[in-house]
Amino acid sequence: MSSKAKRKKGDFPPEELRLRVQCQLQRLGPNELAEALRLGRNTVLGVAAGARCLQGTLALVRERLPGVEQGAEP
Repeated sequence: MSSKAKRKKGDFPPEELRLRVQCQLQRLGPNELAEALRLGRNTVLGVAAGARCLQGTLALVRERLPGVEQGAEP
């Protein structure tokens, strides 16, 4: 197996983003937050847990989270 295949993919979410997602999880719950962000439930839970995520996923969360925080509907 090549070293590239063994390498972990993605980055850990920044602490401030992780905390903001956790706050919305408590407010809405995982299913509703995932629907509002238009992401998978496991993806949202992974960001909240601080698991490695692809940069594109983190960018989508950063882009869509302010609308959720302001109470906008999906």
